[in-house]
Amino acid sequence: MENKHVESRDTARTTLYIPRDLLEWMKAHHGEANARSVNEFIVTAILFYSGYVSSGKAEDYLLTTVSSFMDAKLNASDDRTDGMLFKLAVEVAMQNRILAKTIRISEEEVAQIREKALDDVRRIWR
Repeated sequence: MENKHVESRDTARTTLYIPRDLLEWMKAHHGEANARSVNEFIVTAILFYSGYVSSGKAEDYLLTTVSSFMDAKLNASDDRTDGMLFKLAVEVAMQNRILAKTIRISEEEVAQIREKALDDVRRIWR
């Protein structure tokens, strides 16, 4: 997670009293939040909570946050699906070429079959 506040050179050193078990939990789990350090995790959590408090309406803030998260997950899922569809298309194209070569079908006949298949799919798809 890129965080301009963590990477800023304008930082101040401070003392923070925090329960030991919470500190141990943050040490063990800060990587799950894509934080490179416990410090980055704490700064990110403070910024998140500050946005929550200053938003006035917690529901609106959480809705925006959850919506952003869901968009990112859906985009990642779309990317995976696109990759799988591409691989599938390559396999189908290979099978079609092997079949056409095996039965010695001409390019013109392939084009006619493709047009008929395209019409069939369009008719079914609607």
